[in-house]
Amino acid sequence: MAKQDAVNFRIDADVKQEVEAVLYDVGLTMSDAINIFFRKCIAEGGIPFEVKMSPEERAHLRQRCIGSKNRREAQKKSLEKKKEQTE
Repeated sequence: MAKQDAVNFRIDADVKQEVEAVLYDVGLTMSDAINIFFRKCIAEGGIPFEVKMSPEERAHLRQRCIGSKNRREAQKKSLEKKKEQTE
């Protein structure tokens, strides 16, 4: 048997409960479903279904990305400043 690794991820509790019920009805565990999804991603070289977002979701994601970029830049500048002070 191939070596197995654990994968941890966060999911909304309501979504988890609903998907577990659906998977139970078709005879799958959450682990089975994730393995199927990952194998399908490999086989297709990407996500095996079309992913679309509403305009509101796109705007929210864009703001999160901008905020994340700004935080990374601020952290980088802070580290550079600390490095300069210690030299």
